[in-house]
Amino acid sequence: MGTLVLKKRDFSRDDTSFERLRAEGLRLVQELCSEVWTDYNLHDPGVTMLEHLCYGITDLVHRTGFPAADYFTGEEGFVPEAVGMFRPEAILPCGPVTGEDVEKHLFDRLDRVENVWAEALPAGLWRLLLRAAPGVDASALAAEAREAYHEVRNLGEDLQEVVVLTEDPYALEAEMELDGSRPPSTVMAEVYHVCNGLLAPGLRPESHLAVLEDGMEPADIFHGPLTRHGILSRRGRSQVAERVAVTEVIGAVRKVKGVVSVKKLCFFKGGLRHFVCIQRANQGSVLSLEIPERAADNRVTFYLDGKGLAVDIDQFKGLYSALEYGGRRPAPHDPASLYTLPAATFRNFGDYTSVQDHFPNVYGINAFGVPPTYPVERKAAARQLKGYLALMEQFLADGMATLDAMPDLFSPEARVRQTRFGAFLGPDHISGMDELRTKKDPEASHTALLRKHDDFHRRRNGFLSHLLALYGEAVDAEPLRRDGSYFSDTALEESLIQVRIALLKRLPEISAHRFRGACLTTPPQGHRNIPPFQMKCEILLGFYHHKSDSLTRAVTRDSLQLVSDDDYLSRHGGALATDPEAEDPGQMVPVSPTPRDPRLTCGAVRELLASVEPFRHHLIFDSLLRGGGRLESYRLIHLSECDDVQIAFDAGDSWVYLGSTRTIWRATHLVHLLRRYLMYLNMATEGMHVVEHILLRPRPPDTVPDIPADEFYPHRISILFPDWSDRFANPVFRETAMEMVAGQLPAHLLPSFLFLSFDEMLHFETLRTRWQEALARGDESLQDELAEALRTFLERA
Repeated sequence: MGTLVLKKRDFSRDDTSFERLRAEGLRLVQELCSEVWTDYNLHDPGVTMLEHLCYGITDLVHRTGFPAADYFTGEEGFVPEAVGMFRPEAILPCGPVTGEDVEKHLFDRLDRVENVWAEALPAGLWRLLLRAAPGVDASALAAEAREAYHEVRNLGEDLQEVVVLTEDPYALEAEMELDGSRPPSTVMAEVYHVCNGLLAPGLRPESHLAVLEDGMEPADIFHGPLTRHGILSRRGRSQVAERVAVTEVIGAVRKVKGVVSVKKLCFFKGGLRHFVCIQRANQGSVLSLEIPERAADNRVTFYLDGKGLAVDIDQFKGLYSALEYGGRRPAPHDPASLYTLPAATFRNFGDYTSVQDHFPNVYGINAFGVPPTYPVERKAAARQLKGYLALMEQFLADGMATLDAMPDLFSPEARVRQTRFGAFLGPDHISGMDELRTKKDPEASHTALLRKHDDFHRRRNGFLSHLLALYGEAVDAEPLRRDGSYFSDTALEESLIQVRIALLKRLPEISAHRFRGACLTTPPQGHRNIPPFQMKCEILLGFYHHKSDSLTRAVTRDSLQLVSDDDYLSRHGGALATDPEAEDPGQMVPVSPTPRDPRLTCGAVRELLASVEPFRHHLIFDSLLRGGGRLESYRLIHLSECDDVQIAFDAGDSWVYLGSTRTIWRATHLVHLLRRYLMYLNMATEGMHVVEHILLRPRPPDTVPDIPADEFYPHRISILFPDWSDRFANPVFRETAMEMVAGQLPAHLLPSFLFLSFDEMLHFETLRTRWQEALARGDESLQDELAEALRTFLERA
């Protein structure tokens, strides 16, 4: 089978030119009404009108031929984010994945390190080895490294330890013959620089502008973690050197410009000379080269034709410092300086000029009109022609208005509430237009007509889906469609719009840091401390209402307790004796729907807590929470022997008394307010918690950084869902939620799914909050105790 290819339109065919349009118009006229027209010459009024129509169409076609960026450019210029597009630095980079990525990130963030090595340990743990710059406090550097790592820590991974390596210095002792082409101090500086590069090379990133000039593609610059100081490519050893052969050093020194031969070279330490190799003292050290501070400390001798050469030590140290540290870190750059946005011009596409203004004066429809002395019949004919042409022009004006509204069509902002645009043609567009209209408010009528034919939800979802597809993302409607108590058909489409907007706006964070774990340091103010993958799952499942990490707070905040139906009925005897199948069904009447649900304000909630019988006892039972959003679950009872109107709720096996009021209107209002509140509770208590088992591992003793062998910890993650809400009571939705989360997780992580009761979730959130507080305070003993309690809870749940 051949490859299916979507062919682009061939714009080389000039089928929209004035001549082609005019010829096609004449062909259609001859085909449809040849018996009516007299001829088709230039003097024919019909040909004149056809030519003006073609002229107007060519204007519209012309406005569709500008560069794409022009259609998304406002007076403030082209802003990609305003039309659902993202700049390269926002959408292309990703968080560190490999050890090399971690090294790039840390070296870029830590200004006081010479080198960084990231060692991947079993079970998803990392060990960081740092070589500090001269004079840097080791403990402060280790703390900075921990914080920088936790900024980008991936799910199921953690930092085992940070080791700031101690220097293990060796002195260079050598005799070399020079050719005299370079000063001895210059040669000596380069020799030391080469030797130090073999023992413990420092990292030296290249500036972004330099690599661009060398031919690197701009997209490659944004590959991997986004760095501020340039492109980091390790050219030396990828691991800390355990030993260095002297022959390797001699071979490198011989390549230094100006060196003719190496007569002798060894390393001196502790009174011993090493002619074969040197090795670091222990795992916590790094080989280094001792730099002579005075001429008396220098053990390197240069000869020229057999005569010794003097070395200016101060000049040598200055040159060596420039080689070793000069340009080590390019200045931070603005990523936006590495590329240019598409050149765009602001154009007022909606500016419309009537074609009637270009008609000859004899037609009486341009700005000059019909002379006052002409008969009434002539003026009426001109108005009739003007009205006929105005209808045709409306299509042209609406097309131009649509071009002008392109930024709104593709905007990711919730303020956009229309997808069909038009231009109201008033007297400033067509002279005498007000005389042709009969409606009192023609502009409002025009707006209402556009709204009537604007399939807003379908079209808005279509545009947002297109934007998401540019980044390989899509939103499935099934997780929301499976529950009719939350959304009507229109509300479902509205919810899909909100889901797509939420996903689109958070796409840079979700895309670049999809597998990043929760931050273990202090989270940014005003942001939830959750992994980006959890954020994406919550959006796709419709859990985008959360502003806190607690799934129980919405209930406990109002001093309510969730209990079972049996528990509530046994404690408060709320069941009604009335039978819905009784002979007198008029006693129980359905609740009338309202065009709009009442607003759920703080005062409305207080009214409910004081009026609804279960709430007065600070209780809410399962079936009321799950089914309370359905209007058909309520009945109003007006008994003849009393004046009160009772509210009954269908709990399945019985009707439960919820309260009473004086009037039908008041009872109806209370039911709709209760429905709105219960729907809010369902949505506010839906969500998920993510527990990374590796973070609960017991801390090893400081002297034995061991790796946990327990299978509970490595590559395991627990996903906790509530089981009390309406949607989570549905087994199909539970399966959908599990499939969704499993599909978003990295393949090497094994998820365990737990569906907790309200009391279990409350207990878990209490434990987790205390554990997080102990972690933030650095209370290690309490942290271990609570981590073990969380493990026990997860294993038993």
